[in-house]
Order: sequence, then C-alpha cells, then structure tokens
Amino acid sequence: MTREQAAAAVEAATGERAAIQANLLDLEGSFGKRLLAGASLSGETKQRWDTAAAALAGLREIYTAYSAAAGRLREQVTTPGSRISELARLRDGAMRRISGLAAAAAAARAARSDAAAAWQRAAARIAAPALPQLPPDIADPPLAGLEAPAAAGRWTRLSPELDRLDRELATARSTYMDTERAVVALLARRDELRGLLDAYKAKAARLGAAEDPALAARYDRARELLWSAPCDLEAASEAVTGYQQAILAMRGQRR
Repeated sequence: MTREQAAAAVEAATGERAAIQANLLDLEGSFGKRLLAGASLSGETKQRWDTAAAALAGLREIYTAYSAAAGRLREQVTTPGSRISELARLRDGAMRRISGLAAAAAAARAARSDAAAAWQRAAARIAAPALPQLPPDIADPPLAGLEAPAAAGRWTRLSPELDRLDRELATARSTYMDTERAVVALLARRDELRGLLDAYKAKAARLGAAEDPALAARYDRARELLWSAPCDLEAASEAVTGYQQAILAMRGQRR
C-alpha cells in the first residue's frame, strides 16, 4: 500500500467511525430505548429487551474497538509522514549549508588575497621584523566528501562537520582581515612618524635651533630611517622620539 492509499484508508475509517458514533448516539437517545430502559418489564417483553440491551452493549464495545483501531492507523500513517517531513527539512538545510560553504570559502580566500596584497606592499616599505606573519592559504572545504553522507541521508551526523567547517572558514577570514589591518597600520605609523618629524623640525626652526649640529644630526638620522625602504620602524620611532626630546630640552635651556 502506498502512502497515499494508506492516507485514503485512514480517512475512510475515520468517516465510518463518525457514522457509527452518530448512529449509536441516536439509538441511545431514542424515546423507545429510554422508555424500555426505565420500565418494569416481564415475560417475553423482558426477554426481548434483555437481548436487545445486550446487543446494544456489544455494539458499543465494537465501536470502542473500531475507534481505537482507526486511531492507531491514523497514528501509523501520520508518524512516517512527519518523519519524512523532518528528514526533508534536515536535507534541505544541510544542502543549503553545503552550498554556503563554497561561498564562505570564496570570501575567506578573497580576504587572504587582500591581506597578501597589503602585506606585499608593506614588505617593500617596512622591515620584516615589524611585519606580522602572513597566514597560509586555506584548503578547499571537502564538499565532495560532504555530498556522500548527504546523499545517504545522514543529516544528523553531517551537522557537526558542517559546524566545524563553518567555524574554520570564519576564523580564517577573520585572521586574514586582522593581518591586513595590521600591515596597513604599520604603513600608517610610518607616515605618522614622517609627519611628526616635519612638525618637530618646524618647532626647532621657531626656536632658532634648526641649524644646531647635534639637533641636525638627530633629524638627519630619523629622516634617513623613515625614508629608507624597507624602513626599520622601531629604530625610526626611537629616532623621532629622541629628536623631539632634544628639541624640548633645548627649549627649556633657552627660557
């Protein structure tokens, strides 16, 4: 029997049960039944009523059994249907997630490409010790390996693997983006130090100390470091700070 045939049988049994119930209620509530049930009968009339009452009780028992059987049949048909719907929901959700993995991998790979490009630009301008390590490229998610359990309907077993791959791809993308931000910040720091050096030089000129040999030597050293490629960012930062402190010391001496 197909699922459709089983469903039709359940509907037919349910309809028959309702009809039997309606007939029993009509019989139970009939005037004749109430009259006989409340009367003091004797002789043949009493015998016939006892037989009819027993038959009526038997009909009630048959209805109760039939009603229970129809209910069990409905449950048996409904349960597989519900299970099929649940499996279909799991299947569709898993397939969407498998498709989403390809998009997540593409997004992570694009983030690494941006990070690598920024890292290469920074590597030409900033000395290696200051640069963060460029994370390795990600491996392609094993989509082919996921399709086998998906085709076999092992949705609940597939879910933890999909969760793991989602986390790995999200972590990889976040790491690539952090790396890109870090190398961009290094270039921004070098440009900031260049601006500070020029500002301190202007301050030295206002103090009339721009031509001071010691101060000029500090300036030349900081400028050489900042305009060298690749730039030793740590040494350049110390040189700019030393130049600033020398200017501040000189200003204090002239007060």
